[in-house]
Amino acid sequence: MKLFPRLEFHRTGIGLLPDPHDPEPGSAVHLANVAGSKRPLTFCSCSAGRRSGCRHLKQLEGQIREFHRALGGSWFDLFTRSGWFRLAQTVFEDNLPSASDCSVLQERPGGPIRLFTPGGVEVLRYVEQSPAVVRFLERIGKLSSGTSVADRSGLLERLSTFMRTPEEQHLNKAGMQTNRQFFERSLWCRVAYHALREYGDIPGGAPGGGELAAARIRLEPSVDLRGGSVFLKVRADSDASVRFQIAVPRKRVGDAFALLAETGQCSVTPLPAADLFYVGPDTRIDEKRKLDILRLAAEGEEILDEPGRKRFSYGDLVYLEELGILVRRSERNEARWREPRFLDLEAAAIDTFRSEASALEPSPTLAENPLAGLGILTEFDYIEIAPEGEDEEDDLLSIRYGFGSGDVGLNELLEAKRAGQPYLETPSGWIDLNAPALRSLGSLPGR
Repeated sequence: MKLFPRLEFHRTGIGLLPDPHDPEPGSAVHLANVAGSKRPLTFCSCSAGRRSGCRHLKQLEGQIREFHRALGGSWFDLFTRSGWFRLAQTVFEDNLPSASDCSVLQERPGGPIRLFTPGGVEVLRYVEQSPAVVRFLERIGKLSSGTSVADRSGLLERLSTFMRTPEEQHLNKAGMQTNRQFFERSLWCRVAYHALREYGDIPGGAPGGGELAAARIRLEPSVDLRGGSVFLKVRADSDASVRFQIAVPRKRVGDAFALLAETGQCSVTPLPAADLFYVGPDTRIDEKRKLDILRLAAEGEEILDEPGRKRFSYGDLVYLEELGILVRRSERNEARWREPRFLDLEAAAIDTFRSEASALEPSPTLAENPLAGLGILTEFDYIEIAPEGEDEEDDLLSIRYGFGSGDVGLNELLEAKRAGQPYLETPSGWIDLNAPALRSLGSLPGR
């Protein structure tokens, strides 16, 4: 899947990040469907782009054409019809902090990246260690200027300013924002944008959109026993590895479970509280859990409101540690009540984990590259050239570049570079395909 790592999108606006090795860099912008203009607006920050067309604008137009061919349509249509966008809308709350308001923490090299609200509540944990982590932090503006080589958050902010409607401009002048703008600045919207760009879609999106829209990620809910938040694990279908975890707003947990069930993903069916607390002598109960269930039933539904269970409450849902299940508060008319025939605890069970307490205070930005401990390779150690076949008269040559204790074939490097990947993972570390020592790869034919 080609990532187009130098492109960033907002609505129908597209921006091209400057090449970090360009002696005369420029950030080109293409704005379609701008209010008051029948034609797309294009301009660049370089000196030539301010007066007329420049090479950065030509690069941008070429990447836009290639992107549309790969997707069969525009980014705006793909994103707004995706499962990620649908999930972000489902769990969005306008009183949640924006992505830029969160603080960030990485306690050790190679450790997870953790995001916290201004109140100190953990809302995201990025487990994967790859260049996608760097791009995520750049998109939410959480890498210091001395660490980040790409001002992605700045470009996204400029695009959002350019793409405002006349009504939004009027409200913004009065110090207000529309609900749409609140949503677009939210952490959930930025996460959905990033995840679709980097990993592909989740189930629930509209058909179409080519390879990028293919569902290749699944979501799995779990409860953090330390803080009580419900997190969604973002797991890849390809290798079953967890990319990151994100917390669901408490009042939206039930909506999130409903969406997961509707789209055929791993979900939880909360047990009605009336079924649990009004078990009768004829109710079939798991013998291993019978004593726990009968004890809870004897105490009554009032235990759901105990102060100690507050951190496990999510609207009308409550997590019961004793049984490892979610129950839904009920308002059943006792006159019409009938004891349940069977308690299905398995359907209401949810995975758990216990997060680590933070030994350090989170900060507004990370001062160091989160991949520094893994090794970024910017230069090769040697080049090995040998005949491709056993026949000495064969004109084909095998070219391999040595990095650390291993080597990589030229074809593999070219394939990754042509796919738009900024890095290539190897046992020795991450090869920076845009490093000066490797910039000439694009002119080589391969083999």
